[in-house]
Amino acid sequence: MTPGGHDVSLAGRDLITMSDLSVEEVHALLATAARMAEAIGLDDPATRQPVVRLDRIMATCFFEPSTRTRLSFESAMLRLGGSVLGFADPKASSAAKGETLADTARMVAAYADIIVIRHPKMGAAKVAAEQVGVAEMVDPRPHAVGTIRAMYEKYPHLGNVLPAMGYGDEQTRELQQTINATPCDAVLSATPENLADILTVDKPIVRAFYALTDAGEPTLRSVLEKNRTRLGG
Repeated sequence: MTPGGHDVSLAGRDLITMSDLSVEEVHALLATAARMAEAIGLDDPATRQPVVRLDRIMATCFFEPSTRTRLSFESAMLRLGGSVLGFADPKASSAAKGETLADTARMVAAYADIIVIRHPKMGAAKVAAEQVGVAEMVDPRPHAVGTIRAMYEKYPHLGNVLPAMGYGDEQTRELQQTINATPCDAVLSATPENLADILTVDKPIVRAFYALTDAGEPTLRSVLEKNRTRLGG
């Protein structure tokens, strides 16, 4: 893709959320889609061009139904001259026998060049990307500055998790410097704050969301109620 005369390549990339794309890449995708629409005669059959065989296989793994999304991916791949395999219902896959998403991803990667996943659980695409060996966690510790470096020295068990020390001017500046100095393709953020709104960094920030589920007794509510009563609240 070449918007404005600049080459833009998505080869080898994991596209999990829109945050994985820069503004330039989004424009390049839209421009490429417009050219492809003309090539397949979407609006005018007279402009349709012969399809050249593409030696690539795309696997569509849909763990929840979405006819429009699945057909749009499959149609696009077929119109490009590629091939498609996969499943539209998890009951028709080994997932029905208890196979994990990670195992499914590793297996499918052996048969396809591109994997398209739709899954009801947040973070499933990232799990799949990690399992097929195209994503890794980059260690930010060698690039940490200021209070972040001090925190790593005091609490080495943090490993390669980058702690946010707060959102004051100095803390934000140190976090920004550490992220920009770390050689990675994207930042996975699990903080309540949307870091993209308060940092100026040279890589996309992908937010992770999570929820608490009680595994049994005592529940969080019962503990809070007990202590509230004890403290006279």
